[in-house]
Amino acid sequence: MTGSGLDSVDDHTVLAIAARVTEDLLPGETDPASSATSQDEARLVIAQMLEQVGGLGPVDPDQILPDAAAGADTGRRLLSLMLADPAVAPAVQELVDSPPQDEQMTVELVIGTAILLGLLVTWLRTKVSLHIERHDGKTDVTFDLTKEASSSDEVKTVVQAVAGTLGIRAG
Repeated sequence: MTGSGLDSVDDHTVLAIAARVTEDLLPGETDPASSATSQDEARLVIAQMLEQVGGLGPVDPDQILPDAAAGADTGRRLLSLMLADPAVAPAVQELVDSPPQDEQMTVELVIGTAILLGLLVTWLRTKVSLHIERHDGKTDVTFDLTKEASSSDEVKTVVQAVAGTLGIRAG
């Protein structure tokens, strides 16, 4: 199966690929200050990245993957974007060509949103380092380009492509 074969992959397999890509891209040790701890916090991280790095804004975090039913279709679009990103394309292509066969990895469509939020935050973390500060019930997120990112323009292009895939336009 090739990257263009994502349209023929069933919904469960798309989400299984997304979950496995997320797992494969996660660093070995994860600092709590660089990881979203809930779906709401993941939405906030993505919204602030769209604003700060992508030049969009303001972005309402509730706009980020609000509909669980769109999970697999959105997953296909995100995986297609990732196949165009040289930094992550090999890992994604390998899983598209040989989808996870683990009998224990049953992916329910109802958790598709959580899987895709995790995928987005993890992929975007390959471009920027993020720091989450939680205090007095408020969450602040800051971003810095990673050493591996080619340029701020490249990162901005990726972030804007993600915004387009999510249906979010400049405010």
